[in-house]
Amino acid sequence: LAPLAVLFLASAAPAAEPQTRLNVFDPAVVLAPGGRTAACDQLQFTPDGRQLLAVGDDKCVHVWDVQPAELQYARPAWWNSFRERRGSMFALAVSPDSKRAVAGGLGRLTSDVVVFDLPSRRIAAALSAAIQPGYAKATGTVWAVAFHPTKPLVAVGQEDGSIWVWDHAAPPADAARRVSAPLLNDQGAYDILARTSWVGFGPDGDIWFARRTGDVFSAPADGSAAPRKRFG
Repeated sequence: LAPLAVLFLASAAPAAEPQTRLNVFDPAVVLAPGGRTAACDQLQFTPDGRQLLAVGDDKCVHVWDVQPAELQYARPAWWNSFRERRGSMFALAVSPDSKRAVAGGLGRLTSDVVVFDLPSRRIAAALSAAIQPGYAKATGTVWAVAFHPTKPLVAVGQEDGSIWVWDHAAPPADAARRVSAPLLNDQGAYDILARTSWVGFGPDGDIWFARRTGDVFSAPADGSAAPRKRFG
């Protein structure tokens, strides 16, 4: 009988510091069952129509090649994840040239976001409070991401309603900036209605985003002005 799953083991390089779960960036053991094994949160076709991508609670980007009569399962892309809920992916977008995908959710740290190189399936860039000081205030789950159509920018929508812009080609210290603050109540906390449900770039380069309240806003990507309510 053919095996139902394959385990891939990656050898760990010698470390200059004690190894803990938070300073291991590459997966050591991953399960490849040949398809999805948990809830699916996002589906995206690549703009060229050649591949279908899916993310969710099984903590990887699943990839299918689009064939004339069927979808053929291809090699997935993994990020580092752990035994508990951390690692689930709730947000997904594909670059206009179909060469990269960005995913976020509950990462190594809660607000992590990664850009994958689709041909190699390797992580091309990562946004994390562990390595980007300017992103340290972001502590919520990521629910929405989007690529800029022409620039190396990614818009990131958080659980607390805050919106970030990440230049994934910039040095880590200068990579992320917040363009919209969290949506807080009178007690200084946020509820589920603050969650960013969608984010994208407009034709003029501004960021547009929607919250679970049903309100839609736009804001300059450089953070030079406060968000402007458009609908709701």
